Amino acid sequence: MSKYPRCGVDASGLWREDWPGSRVTLAWQEVAQVRACKLDCVTAVVTVLQIDHPSGDCLEFDSDAAGFDEVVAALTRELPGISPDWYAQVASLDQDDASIVVWRRLALGKNA
Repeated sequence: MSKYPRCGVDASGLWREDWPGSRVTLAWQEVAQVRACKLDCVTAVVTVLQIDHPSGDCLEFDSDAAGFDEVVAALTRELPGISPDWYAQVASLDQDDASIVVWRRLALGKNA
């Protein structure tokens, strides 16, 4: 596995880094929605988590990125009301299935 892209979490939120010095972050309180899908990348099918910001931008995390499992664990731990088995639902998706919403914030600054 390549060192990049890589992703992770810290006390303030989620981050992704595609090359040295390119870190993009998203604070926990700015997470508006979590969507997931499977993507056929020709040589492998990867799981993609799309973390939406209220502006409409999103931060994507691919299952082949270093740190992906840490992101999955942190989403389960940090997002209030997320189903404990949400990732099992994601894992069962097929590459031809539409993206699913696994968590949505009811209002910024409030629990889901």
